[in-house]
Amino acid sequence: MRLFCIIIACLLALGFHASAEDPELVQLNDNLKRAQALDDGDSIAAAYCLLGEYYAYRSIDTAMHYSQQALLHIENKHDSWYSAILCDLGYAHFSMGDMDSALACFLEARKVAAEVGDTVCLSTALSTLGLVYKRKEMPDSTLYYYKEALTLLENSSEHGELAYLLGNMTVFCINEKRLDEAIYYGNRAVEEAQLSGDIDMMFYTGYACGNAYFKLERYDEGMKHIRQVIAEARKHNLPQLMLKGYATMIQTHDELQHRDSVKYYLSEGERLLPLLPEGSAEVLGLLEAKAIVLGKWGDHRESLKLWQQLEKHNGKGLHTPADKLYLNIARNSRALRDYATATNYYEKAYSTADSLRQQDIDQQISELTVKYDTRQKELEIAKLQSEQAEQRAWTAMWAVVALAAILLLAAAVAHHAARRKKQRREEELRLAQSRIDGMERERARIARELHDGVCNDLLGIGYRLQADGAAGNEALRLIEQVRGSVRNLSHELMPPHFHNASIAEVIDDYVASLASPVPVNLRLQGSDAEFEAVPQRIAHETYRILQELLANVLKHSDATSITVTMAIADGTLRLTVSDDGHNLNPSPNSNNGNGIGMVSINERAASVGGKFIATQSPQGQHFELTVTLPQ
Repeated sequence: MRLFCIIIACLLALGFHASAEDPELVQLNDNLKRAQALDDGDSIAAAYCLLGEYYAYRSIDTAMHYSQQALLHIENKHDSWYSAILCDLGYAHFSMGDMDSALACFLEARKVAAEVGDTVCLSTALSTLGLVYKRKEMPDSTLYYYKEALTLLENSSEHGELAYLLGNMTVFCINEKRLDEAIYYGNRAVEEAQLSGDIDMMFYTGYACGNAYFKLERYDEGMKHIRQVIAEARKHNLPQLMLKGYATMIQTHDELQHRDSVKYYLSEGERLLPLLPEGSAEVLGLLEAKAIVLGKWGDHRESLKLWQQLEKHNGKGLHTPADKLYLNIARNSRALRDYATATNYYEKAYSTADSLRQQDIDQQISELTVKYDTRQKELEIAKLQSEQAEQRAWTAMWAVVALAAILLLAAAVAHHAARRKKQRREEELRLAQSRIDGMERERARIARELHDGVCNDLLGIGYRLQADGAAGNEALRLIEQVRGSVRNLSHELMPPHFHNASIAEVIDDYVASLASPVPVNLRLQGSDAEFEAVPQRIAHETYRILQELLANVLKHSDATSITVTMAIADGTLRLTVSDDGHNLNPSPNSNNGNGIGMVSINERAASVGGKFIATQSPQGQHFELTVTLPQ
């Protein structure tokens, strides 16, 4: 214990010496000496609190030490200083990756700040609670606290606190792939940070806004923000912010295929790693960027090693969501031919993904954006109305009103006609989608019955036969065959998962595992990026159409060879199935009991704006689905 104290004292002494020329630090140390001379606990706590804030972006360990000292000396726990100390200590825990301790600090800070009416500390606690819950992958709680903070700051002049909140919302929207809203919040955050004059907020918002531009592939605008952040961070010796900037530049130059620049920023970042705690968000961010780059470069062994190292930080400061983490481990394992590990982590990724949750989060983000955007527009409109009231003349006003009325009437007539046409089309698609959804629910219900009922019953019988010894071996083998078939059938009936895997991966896996008496040849024509960009709904309906076509061809056509081709070219997804079998259905529009359900297939195609064509010839059959992909 004594050795630990000596080491801490030496580190602090070095920190004081290195920063002796910093007037701000000199002033803060003088304040601490005066408070200690007065022997007043609350004054000493306040001095330690300000020192903790000073070191927040310079040395996490030092910031933690001063915040803990402040907490030890504070006497009045019903005061703004107490909530400020809790916020500083919570941020130190957050920076070191200890999300549970950070959560406890900020919840207590929120309570105290609300009791004493401290708007600044309350908004900081609310904004950072949202950030903590984002790291814990609890987006509903994140949005709840962001909404509370936005309501609190709605009519406030606290530019620094509003900049911090908007910066957090920018990062959240980036993670949720709501990039237009991320740009909106990012630019507003930069404006508020500049109004506040807070250098830390300028760093943070510049970093967040730059990342938003990168995600929209507006690289020049993004690099302008991040380079400025890195330059200022170097100037002020802030390793945390430097590392955040390096991680972003690594990902950006990787997108632009600037390998030399990627290697440069990796080298610069790795040089800073020993200066920060292993579990800090900035260290994890750089390791995640490195793991992604190595995977793309084909170094799957090193990439896998990094992802497995990062797995222990899942839910404790890791930027990558759990489902993406598992998917990266699965893909690297698959590339290394470790199929058992790959299968295990693919299943983990699928079970973690939740499309319904994503839809709900998207809706909540939209509502929050509308609310904030409306407030800003109301302020702008009020200002414009005040200026216009002094300038415009009554004659000009009535002329504009009359012209506007004519234009609105003409627009209303055109809009009404277009709306009626659109409503008819939407009603047709809604009825078709309703029938498709009904089929999917019934497939899922039957799959659960097969998996949870029949499979488990067969398993119980198998255990019983095992107990009978050798006499039951043959029966046991047959039961295991039946059980495997039932399990495969239940998996085939369940809806496919496209949240983490591309349509190419899902169809490749389906064809490879298809129990077919004849060879089924799969040809994929397109890049990985193109297949990954196919929207989930289009991928789902394409998969179902392929399932139905293959099932009917195998059952009715007596084909000896089947070829499946899926290609993406000129913004169009094209799926073809060809065979050398007999005619399945003489009329492409019929839906009799002996056909392949052309009506269902055509409805699925129409629901995603696609076109399905079936042709027959003496040589066999040819089915083709084409869907124009959104830009």
